[in-house]
Amino acid sequence: MLKHYKEKFDKGEISQDLFIIPKSELDSFFGYENAKHEIEKDLEALRKEPIIFNVLKKDGESEQQGQGFISEWTLSPSKVGFLLPSYIAEAVQGLQHARLFSLLNLSIFNQFSGKYEAFLYKLCADYVGIQRTPEMAIEAYRSYMGLKPGEYEAGRDLNKFIIQAPVDKINENDICDIQVEPIYKRQGRKIVSIYFKVQYKKQGILDFPLVPAFAEARIPIPLSAQSRYMTNFSADEIALSIERGNSYIDALKGRGANIDLGAIYNKAIEENWGAQLAAQKQADAQERASQASRKAAVLKQEHSEDELKLRATYLKELQTTSIKAMSDESIRAEAKVYLDANPQSARFYDENKPGFTNPMERIGFNIWLQARQSIQIDESLFRAWQESRRKRPGRVA
Repeated sequence: MLKHYKEKFDKGEISQDLFIIPKSELDSFFGYENAKHEIEKDLEALRKEPIIFNVLKKDGESEQQGQGFISEWTLSPSKVGFLLPSYIAEAVQGLQHARLFSLLNLSIFNQFSGKYEAFLYKLCADYVGIQRTPEMAIEAYRSYMGLKPGEYEAGRDLNKFIIQAPVDKINENDICDIQVEPIYKRQGRKIVSIYFKVQYKKQGILDFPLVPAFAEARIPIPLSAQSRYMTNFSADEIALSIERGNSYIDALKGRGANIDLGAIYNKAIEENWGAQLAAQKQADAQERASQASRKAAVLKQEHSEDELKLRATYLKELQTTSIKAMSDESIRAEAKVYLDANPQSARFYDENKPGFTNPMERIGFNIWLQARQSIQIDESLFRAWQESRRKRPGRVA
């Protein structure tokens, strides 16, 4: 709820009315359809749960304030509405990194048997987008982990059972998708504060995409995320969303902005940016078809249909002859340009041949090379070639 609120606030789309989330988005997040009465219980629990804090006024007088996590809510079969109290709304609006709101993988969180590794996983998963948690005073860490006064008071026990043991269980768990490392700040031998470095586990990532839909992603997509996306979207929708995300990334690079690839891909897929791209591609295809139709109408006035086909055949023969005449060095130079535009094809390229080992890539490269040939048809040579075809055995003049 806070994540969606922050995104709408950054777009200037927040009003004084209740903030509305489609119920389908909650269902998508949890991976199943939530019963209306269960959402009602959760919303009412958020409204009643107290937040009480001290405020120092400008005149130096201290006062207490109390709020719920939400102050109002509405619920219909298709929508969930809520109103944030001022304290939480201002805190969310002041966040510098909306990406701090990550989508917790509930299937991983729920499979931890110990509460300390579950708490630590939740903390670190929230910050995997920026690869480290905030630094916490050791007392704040104890409180976060739910320790009571007197529990694990000795620094050695705290480190062994409440820091290192949960870290080991997270890192050694085959299902868990992140790797964590504790970084200590000490005064002498005493630990006074701690933060955790966080990154996705390499073993949790496929060397090749789970499905071709993820082939164009510029970072590996974790298996857990791939499975979640494939549950909610088709392969074509995902591929188009990633393509649209890549265009957005390139635009950010052009402006010199900081880029979080994982966050952009997650947002692009979850918000189905591919739908916009599909509509644009359809419009572009229609425009190209319209242009081609107009061009064909003009050409048809100048040449017969047979001559147009002959010209295309003749041009293709010229292109093929030109390509066959290219030296290996020239082909390597062309292949470098091709791979710069199509880096995903590099694994099929054999520089020694030079050429591509995969038949489809070989065909694609050949078509690309043909398009690169700037060959103009010499009318006298074309007429001579046309005449020679008529005289071939089996041809009808």
